[in-house]
Amino acid sequence: GIRDLLIVGLTTGLRLKDACLLKWKHVDKKFIDLTPSKTKKTSMKEARIPISATLAGILAERKKAKKPEDEYVIPEIARHYLRNPDYMSKKTKKVFEDVFGKDATVVGAGVHRNRTTSVCSFHSFRTTLTSLLLGKRVEPRDAKRILAWKSDKTMKEYERELVKAQGEADAR
Repeated sequence: GIRDLLIVGLTTGLRLKDACLLKWKHVDKKFIDLTPSKTKKTSMKEARIPISATLAGILAERKKAKKPEDEYVIPEIARHYLRNPDYMSKKTKKVFEDVFGKDATVVGAGVHRNRTTSVCSFHSFRTTLTSLLLGKRVEPRDAKRILAWKSDKTMKEYERELVKAQGEADAR
């Protein structure tokens, strides 16, 4: 289950809650169409996310094993999330720490944050997808649709962070 959840996150840029609670009714052959939970509270912007070949393979496996009563794509993950959302957050954080090491995944409190934060987390997939879209020169309106953003402001913030990160990488 966790492998499939990570692939959903990596290939779609969905937030953890939306990836955990992804329903079959949102999935068709080529796209995932849904209103992300965070967006529901604001602009009701629907995301239209293309399904990659990797994700299509996972979805095909899941569809084959699907029970008639399963409304969620990864029902075992959805059950955990619905019982305790923090469990899935901690579980995915532990995966990143196991892979990269705790020292490499956590940074100290900074100017904008008053507590330590994870640089590698489930949300990193969203940032990575944004960077890939920017790198591929995807039209801003298409990127906004994929990520369910209301304005260009968010894209510009990601662009600024990407340029900053590239500069830091070059300096290293």
